[in-house]
Amino acid sequence: MECTATSKASEGNLETPLENHSDNADQTSTNVFFQAFAAGTIASSCCLFQLGLNLLASFNILHVGCAGFNTILGPLRPYTRAMTIAWLLQKWFTSGERGRSKCCTKGGRKGLIVSTVMCLTLMFMPEMLEQLRHSNLDLVRLGYQKLHGSEIIKMEYVVDNMGCEACINAVERLVDGKSGVVHSKVSSFKLGEIDIYVDNAGADPTWKEKFENELLEILKESDYDLHPRGWVTKKMTLDMSKTMFHEPFASN
Repeated sequence: MECTATSKASEGNLETPLENHSDNADQTSTNVFFQAFAAGTIASSCCLFQLGLNLLASFNILHVGCAGFNTILGPLRPYTRAMTIAWLLQKWFTSGERGRSKCCTKGGRKGLIVSTVMCLTLMFMPEMLEQLRHSNLDLVRLGYQKLHGSEIIKMEYVVDNMGCEACINAVERLVDGKSGVVHSKVSSFKLGEIDIYVDNAGADPTWKEKFENELLEILKESDYDLHPRGWVTKKMTLDMSKTMFHEPFASN
C-alpha cells in the first residue's frame, strides 16, 4: 500500500511540471499571436483599420474617410517592416533552440506558423490591395459596349484626402457605385488622379455638371473631395513640405 501511494505521488509530481509547461507554452503562443497582429498592422501603416472604417462607411454606419494612419506611419514603413521581420526571425530562432532541447511543443510550433502567416499577410496588405485593384479595363469597356451598344467616355479628375491603398479602394468603390459609371481607376496615388469611364448614352448638355455635383456629394459623405486635374492635394503639399525640410540637410 505504501509503495502504491508513493508511486502515485511520484506520478503526480511528474505530471505537474508537464502540465505547467503546456500551460506556459499556450500562454506564450497567445502572446506571440497578439504581438504578431500588432507588428503586422503597424508595418502596413494600419491598413486593416482603414479597411474596417471603409466597411463601416459602406454600411452607412460611420463615415470617417481617410483616418490618416498612412500619413504618420507610411514614411516609417520600411523601418517598421525591417523590425517586424527581425522580430519574426528571432522568434523562429528561439523556437529552433527550444526544439533542439525538446522544450517546444507541436502546438507552440503550429501557433508560431499561424502568427507568422498572419503577420506577413497584414504587413503586405497594401501591396495585395494594389494587385487586386488592377483589372483589364479594355475587356470591361469592350464587354460593356457590346452589351449596351453605347459610347463610353473617359473623364479625368483629382480626388483629395486619399492617404493609403485602402483609401484608393474606398474611392473606386464609391465612384463605381455611381449610376452611369462603367469603371474607375486611380491612375496616380501621389497626384490623386482618377480616371472615370462613364456611359455617354443620351447625355444632355447639362449631364456633365449634374454628374460631377452628384459624384462630389457621394465622395464628400466619406470625407473625400473631387477637383479638376491639376489640383494640388493635401498629400502633395505634405510631400513637398517634407522635401523642402530635407533639402537643406542634403545640401550640407
